[in-house]
Amino acid sequence: MEAPGRQFFITAFYCARGARWVAAGILAGAATLCRPVGLLLVVPMAFEYLSQREFQWRRIKPNCVVLLLSPLALGAHLSFLRWRFGSWNIISEAQASEGWGRSLTLPWNTLLNNLQHISSSRGYHGAFEFFFTLALLGLTIFACFRLRSSYAIYSVVSVLFITSWGDLTSAPRFGLVIFPVVLALALLGHNKKFNRAYIVVSAVLAAISMVVFSQWGWVA
Repeated sequence: MEAPGRQFFITAFYCARGARWVAAGILAGAATLCRPVGLLLVVPMAFEYLSQREFQWRRIKPNCVVLLLSPLALGAHLSFLRWRFGSWNIISEAQASEGWGRSLTLPWNTLLNNLQHISSSRGYHGAFEFFFTLALLGLTIFACFRLRSSYAIYSVVSVLFITSWGDLTSAPRFGLVIFPVVLALALLGHNKKFNRAYIVVSAVLAAISMVVFSQWGWVA
């Protein structure tokens, strides 16, 4: 569900920018079914809806209810899991049984804990996830100053979500759906020195990741 999930996130925002709110709500619901993090779309899309109406409450129309499709989709998914497996919390239970050890944690504690264990047996992978998260934070801050407010809000809530589980495992994969970060990179790429440095660093990391993967290492 990786690729469809990313497409739903981006297309939902595209429809929201064009004030096609029914389509935006349906796509946000589909994104949530692909990834529970899709629930975060409610916050920036609600801000986008209000900003298009200049935050005048009298201009709010009944079509705003489509913004609830995302939480409704998550609720329907959890209800199915409860019916099928007998537990509302089956996803967390499954992760715990596999040793993921995720639990709600303050973002700064997550970063500190991962920094302290960066030289553990996870080696390259742990270091890559930690520094990728730092880069993600930097790009999110940049997006807050240079991009549309709804895009910045989406970046902020997404990064807070990624860093609120005590573990940065798969942070790069989770970060792929944060499309404003890609837009921020594109803006920074206008600087030739940054662009060249980014290409070199990316090429080196890609080469290392391919070698690690070829040796049955974890790369996400």
